[in-house]
Formats: sequence, C-alpha cells, structure tokens
Amino acid sequence: MSKNSIRLICSIFLFLGVQSIYAQENEMLTLIRNKMKSVYDKYSNLPNLSFDVTYNYGIDTPGARIPLQTLNGTYSMNVNKAKYSMGDIEYLQNNEYFIALHHKQKAIIVSTPTTNAASQNLPMRGVLDSLMIKYGDHYSYSSQDEDSTHSVIKFIKTDSTAQYDSIIINYNPITKYLNWIQYSYTLMEFAASPEQSGVDITENNAYVTRHKYLIVSFSNYRNNNLDNSIYETNTYLWNDGGTLKPSDRYNYYKIFDTRILR
Repeated sequence: MSKNSIRLICSIFLFLGVQSIYAQENEMLTLIRNKMKSVYDKYSNLPNLSFDVTYNYGIDTPGARIPLQTLNGTYSMNVNKAKYSMGDIEYLQNNEYFIALHHKQKAIIVSTPTTNAASQNLPMRGVLDSLMIKYGDHYSYSSQDEDSTHSVIKFIKTDSTAQYDSIIINYNPITKYLNWIQYSYTLMEFAASPEQSGVDITENNAYVTRHKYLIVSFSNYRNNNLDNSIYETNTYLWNDGGTLKPSDRYNYYKIFDTRILR
C-alpha cells in the first residue's frame, strides 16, 4: 500500500482504522527485514562458501534495455573472512585488515575491518540496509514466494526522497541464497550525442533523463573453498615494524594506509 493511499484513507476513516493500516505496513516491513536477516545469516554462518557475481549496468528506454557495461566477480567467504573481486579490483577482509587491491592503479588501500560478519561485504549491502532501516517510509513494499526457488521482495518509490525508483530482490526461500538484485534509478545527464543518450533527442549537447538499472546476479554456489590461506594478509603485504610494505608479488604497488588518517 502506498503512502498516498494511507493519506487518503486518513481523511476518510477514524483513528482506529488508520492505526490498523499503519500496523499492516509495519508488519510487512518487519517481515521483509526478518527475511533479509535470514539471508544475511546464511552467508555469515556458512563456512567455505564461494559463488560468482555478475554486474550488468545499462539504460532502460521505452523500446529496449540498452546494456552499457558488464563486470564479473568471485566471492569466497568463511564466517568473518571474505575475499572477492569486482572487475580488476580485489578485496580482502580478515581479522587484521580490509584491503582493496587496485590493479590498474597499482595501489593497495588498507583500512580497519568494520565488521565481524562477511555478509556485510555482499554487493550493495549498505544500500539495502539503509533502505530498510532509514528510508523504508519512502517506498511501498511487498513480498511474495513465486515458487520453491524464487522469492521476491519489492521496494517501489513513493516520493522524491527515495533514491531508487525500485529495488527488487530475488532469492531462494529454501537455501536463502540470493539469485539476483535489480536497482532502478533516474538521473539527469549530459548527452553528447543522440547515440550516447539512449533516448530519442533532436539536439546534441542536451540534458536528458535516463532511466538506469544495475542487476547483480549470483550463481555457481559451492562449498569447496577449504583453503584458508587465501585470507592471509601476507599475500598482499607485510608489517615491517609498524610500516606496511607490499609483498614481493606486488612490489611495484603503492600502499595507502587509511588507518593513519582516522
């Protein structure tokens, strides 16, 4: 039920009726939060888990969906440790550090791990948490089990405060594994040419409204990651009397220790 519907009903029904409507919405949001918690707990508690991730980014137009970029990545998790990649960037979280290895820039960015749960590093996890905790009042939401392998949670924008037009989460209700998450949003952007705009415009150098999407797909789940050495820090760097230095393998990389800045 949308917020506009609630406001309309407020002007018609008595207080007790309105109170019942709010209770129904709160119950649904609580249900969704509990479902997402069960998904996150699965990733946090299951040892030796690996899976593949694909990021598909593009533009939605009235006639077609135009893909712009695809990135592939791999995740490995073991309770509170995680190692994953997105394109040419590798990430590692263990008990000591959170490390981002940027191959193109030949840089290693080091920070303090902020969580003891590997599931916090799932793609776009912060967006989902923020939506359910802080911005839930700006979306309508629903939850439905489609079949034994697909359960769908939908958040649909109801006012201008909401950052995304919609977020759709598809997961397996039995295994609690994510299948895919789709983020849809609208931006005003500068279009250098009609071909770049993804929409029909008549003049170059015009600003256009673009309806964009990001789909994160999860696949090839496996519980065969038995080598805990992949989470060791010395693969990337070592501590020389309090100074972090790159390992021999990444000797030409520069380390940026952001812990010093805190």
